[in-house]
Amino acid sequence: MKQSFNSLKLLCVLCVLCVGGFSLDRDAFTFVNYDLHPLVTPATHGFSVNGRITLRNDSAFPQKNISLQISSTLDWKSISVNGKQVVYITQPYQSDIDHTGVVSEAVITVPAPIAPKQTVEVEVSYSGEIPPDSTRLTRIGTPEQVALKNDWDQISPGFTAVRGVGYVCWYPVSMEPANLSEGNRYFDVLGDWKQRNAGATMKLSLEVVGTGNSVGNGELTGTRAHSALSPDQPSTRENTFSFEPIGFYPPTFAVSDFTTLERPSIAISYIPGHRAAAEEFSLAAEKIEPVVTGWFGPERQKVRVIELADSNAMPFDSGSMVFTPLRTSDIKRVQVEVAHQLAHSCLPSGISRLWISEGLAQFAQALVRENQDGRKGALAWMNAFIPALVSAEEQSHPPQQNASAQASETPAGQSLVNATDPAYYSIKAMFVWWMLRDMVGDDALQRAVNAYYTTSDNQAAVMQRLVEAQSKKDLEWFFDDWVYRDRGLPDFKIDTAFARPLLSTSTKAPSVSVTVTVANLGNAGAEVPVIVHTDSGEMSDRVMVKAKSSAVVRIQVPSQPTSVTVNDGSVPEEVITNNTYKFTAAQK
Repeated sequence: MKQSFNSLKLLCVLCVLCVGGFSLDRDAFTFVNYDLHPLVTPATHGFSVNGRITLRNDSAFPQKNISLQISSTLDWKSISVNGKQVVYITQPYQSDIDHTGVVSEAVITVPAPIAPKQTVEVEVSYSGEIPPDSTRLTRIGTPEQVALKNDWDQISPGFTAVRGVGYVCWYPVSMEPANLSEGNRYFDVLGDWKQRNAGATMKLSLEVVGTGNSVGNGELTGTRAHSALSPDQPSTRENTFSFEPIGFYPPTFAVSDFTTLERPSIAISYIPGHRAAAEEFSLAAEKIEPVVTGWFGPERQKVRVIELADSNAMPFDSGSMVFTPLRTSDIKRVQVEVAHQLAHSCLPSGISRLWISEGLAQFAQALVRENQDGRKGALAWMNAFIPALVSAEEQSHPPQQNASAQASETPAGQSLVNATDPAYYSIKAMFVWWMLRDMVGDDALQRAVNAYYTTSDNQAAVMQRLVEAQSKKDLEWFFDDWVYRDRGLPDFKIDTAFARPLLSTSTKAPSVSVTVTVANLGNAGAEVPVIVHTDSGEMSDRVMVKAKSSAVVRIQVPSQPTSVTVNDGSVPEEVITNNTYKFTAAQK
């Protein structure tokens, strides 16, 4: 009888999907609220969840079907809609939003169509294991050891740490497939889902079997212990976390025998035996605190650091919280890493534009790197990110296939205003803030950023207007090329350079005038430094070169030049092999 019922259930769902003409719209519903009670059993890698999800139909059409996706290592146990069990089928669905590269999708058929803007409450129960897995990375050619440094999520007897969607789908989501092999599309699909569902709230009652303390990137609102029901059963400890709203960072939790080191501006939850490392980490962070607060104002909340047991694991940033190994052998690296969280602790919560919140946090790291080793040290650190940005831009701006297309035509790309790819809202935005700083100066940019905190951000041009007001400069061209539109990156080239001795006989005055013509072969303009090198040193000046145009700059130096370079690394470029012009012996 049970087998006949299951066969009939499957047939009903398949008929609904076929009659609907492939009507399953995975983007139809917005997740409004999660109320989940997970049970974590580290000794067996176990994870089970019971809870309720509220969804709203934000499509233009009534919906008969709902898609819910969880990690492929978890199994659906039961699903009810508005208190009544419903027909559903499950299927494996390839998607790299989970570390296994596959999600288990439940396709639900509801008794009556859900009208646009109508909400529905879904009760769910699922369970399984969350073991370490990096399949999604290894299948695209990533070496296993490198992959495991990035996909370190797991529930295990020694240590537990699990991030949410984009790493492990431990709570239900729904979206079209997002595969890393498709480059930018992965970040587009995942980023679009995060933005659409950023306003969702979550109550997480996280219960842990056995010893161990749970920590998470939500607000801890309650804690209680549950005594064992019998001598052969372990006790449990339950912590309740609130996410209001979830925002852009996926809900994340960790379980271990944590002890917390509390300092005035930082709190570090460390695993047993690592107190010395925690103290060294906190001291390193406190030393660079004045650099960050000097730019972004006083801290509004403490920085939270959660130690990861794997010393090779890559840190995971979550606003003012970071999950990271306490590697203290390189103090400068520690300071640069924690500068990201310090910046977030200074910025007001609720900044919805990622290019501002994440871009400023990345910019803060560059400022700390500059404080350590000067401008060249900061630029070298920033330039390490350029290959990732160039790769993203190449995917957004493929070569023109139409021979008749104008050279100036480029695809729309991904503007910073709506960016969903970290190569844009983090790396490119960092360079935008640095270029603005070079153009308007520290004081003007600091005043503009602090004015933004108290300004209603109801339009994309708010930050432009604030920077212009403080600097008294027209920056429309810059924001148009770098923020509002994605025109790719500039490509500077020195077209010509020649030196002419000056008539002045003063030994203190410069004696040679160097005239340099800089061409920009790219589709984005920028103000860029031009450096003249001599045997006795170098001198520089700045020149603004619009897209597909040239500009001339004259620089006076005290002796004959040996070479000229355009761009010191402060402006990201696709090509840098044509940035230097060397004077021949005859020209000298």
